[in-house]
Formats: sequence, C-alpha cells, structure tokens
Amino acid sequence: PGVGLGLAAFAAGAAGALSLGAVMMLREAWLTVALAAQVPVLAWLERRMGLRSLRAVILLVAGAVLVRLALNPYVLEYGEEGLGWIVYGYGLPAAGFFLAAHWLRSTPDGKGDDGAVALLEAGGLAFVTLLLSLGIQALTRGTLDELPDTLREVALHTLVWLALALLLATGRRWRARPVAVWGRRILAGLAALQAAALHLLVLNPLWSGEAVGDWPVANTLLLAYGLPALLGLLFLWVEPLPARLRSWAALLPLVLLGMNLALEIRHAFQGPVLSGAELPDAEWYGYSAGFLAAAVLMLVAALRVRLDWLRHAAMALMLAVVAKVFLSDMAELGGLYRVASFLGLGLSLIGVGYLYRRLQGAASERSQTIG
Repeated sequence: PGVGLGLAAFAAGAAGALSLGAVMMLREAWLTVALAAQVPVLAWLERRMGLRSLRAVILLVAGAVLVRLALNPYVLEYGEEGLGWIVYGYGLPAAGFFLAAHWLRSTPDGKGDDGAVALLEAGGLAFVTLLLSLGIQALTRGTLDELPDTLREVALHTLVWLALALLLATGRRWRARPVAVWGRRILAGLAALQAAALHLLVLNPLWSGEAVGDWPVANTLLLAYGLPALLGLLFLWVEPLPARLRSWAALLPLVLLGMNLALEIRHAFQGPVLSGAELPDAEWYGYSAGFLAAAVLMLVAALRVRLDWLRHAAMALMLAVVAKVFLSDMAELGGLYRVASFLGLGLSLIGVGYLYRRLQGAASERSQTIG
C-alpha cells in the first residue's frame, strides 16, 4: 500500500524537473513542444503502471501547453517567418495529445474515458485547426502579423474548417465522440458565419473590386462560393440533424451556389473585375437562362432523391425567374434577346411540366412496387 502513490509522486517530480530543464534550455515553440512531449509519456506511464493519480499531472501539463499555444497573445512572434515553426510547434503537440488520449482511454479497467481524455482530444483538434489556419496565413500572406483581407484568403480558411468538420462527421472511429460532435458543429458554424458575413457581404467582388481570375469556373469564385456550398451540403447530408433544421441550414449553401452562378455569368461578360457598372443585354438575358437551367436541374435532382425542401427551393427559384422575365426582361431587353427570353421560358416550363409528371409517376410506381 502506498507504492502506487509513491510512483506517481516520483513521476510527477521527474516531469517537473524536465519542465524546469526545458525552461532553462529552450525557448518559444521548442519549449512548448518539450512540454507537450511529456503528456504522452505520462499517459503511457499511467497505462503501464496503473497510476490513476497521474491524471492530475497530465491535466496540469496539458493545460500549460494549451495556454501557450491557444491563448498566448505572443504565440505569433515565435520562430522564423513562414511555415517553419507552425508545423512542428502545432503538429507535434497535436500528435502527442491524440496519442495520450488514446492511451488514457484504453486503460485495462475500462474506466479511462473521462474528462481528461476529452480535454486532450479537444486540445489536439484545436492544434490541428490552428496548424492549418496559420499555415494558410503563412503561405498566402508570408506573415502572421496581418489578418486576411482578400476573398481568396478567407475562402481558404472556410474550406479548411468545412473539410475538418466533414472529416469529423465521417470518421468511423471518432464521429460519435462528444469532442468530435461538438467540434464539427462549431467548425461548421464558424464557416457558415464567415461565408455569410464575408463571402456574401463584406468581400463580395461585386463591390470590393478584387479580381477573381481570368479563367472561367476555375477561379476565386469557385473557392469562395461553389466549393463551400458543396462541402456544406455534404456535411448536412452526413450529419444527423433534425429534418427541419437541415432544411433551413441548406439555404446558405443554395445561396452560395446561386451567387457563384450569378458571378460566373457576370465574369463571362465583365472579365476578372466584376464591380463595373455596365450591364449589357446579353448579360441580363444570361441571368434568366442560367437560373432557369439551375432551377430545372434542382427540380430533377429533388424528384430523383425525393427531397421536398430542394423541390420547394427549385420551384421558388423558377417563380423568381418567371417574375424577372415578365417584370424586367420585357422592359429592359430588346430585339432578339426579348424574344429568346420569352421563348426559352415557355419551352422550359413545358419541359418542366413533362419531366415533373414523368418523374413523379416513376416515383409513385416504385413506391407501389415496394409496398
């Protein structure tokens, strides 16, 4: 009796001595790496020797590392410029935290999954997120002292957050973990807020004057609107959410897709800078044709996969195009563009009615066959 407590005290003393030596010998990012390396070592000792009382020491060391890397206002002054210290300064602590969480969770008595494990998992996820975000900042700006202020830079951050959220939602081993559940929802929420506030409003190239690139489709518009919308829809597809909440949450990806389409049409007529005031008849007609085609594709997809909210969105978009044709194209367009607008709308509506009846009939026959 008492041997386990003595071993734990000895291990805690050794950890303290190593920490003191690291403070004397190392500085900045490498000091944090040295402290973080003790976390998996202590976790292995606990698992190997059954020293449950070591968890308090693990929490103390992990808390110090979290404060230094996540809450320290001087962390951006560490090391050299560029990726350098970011890779090892965040990558090694993240790996150590995840490894320690795995060892603590898999204790022989089966009671290792507790708050300490959750803290280590949350810290590892935070370090991975900071590693990717600061890495993007270093690659695009060359420095960490300036905040991203262009649509392309902000879009890269949004895509990384959505990709992490999607990874947490699809991984078999961790998708049911509380940290993974809340982590992916927080990441998706931050990406949604950034897309709504910055992509659609503040940094919108319609009034920001930022060039979006010369190539059609493969340009900044795809990074800022198309890809985030697709990743957002994939996340909503795999994330277990209430049906009503999923339907409302899908509005933002649909708005992003609509903005991508509208700006691509403008890019085809205006070039890489979209903030010009000129609006030729061909461009104004292009909006009617493009959004009518998008509405038809959405309706076909909704009937195929039987998504009521997508069908309602397609019908609302189609009604908006009809209103534009009758209220605006009739007055604004002239000559052949006016004729093409009305003729295209009429043929499309006839085709939509035919497709609707055919696809609905096929869906009803499949339902009766299954029944």
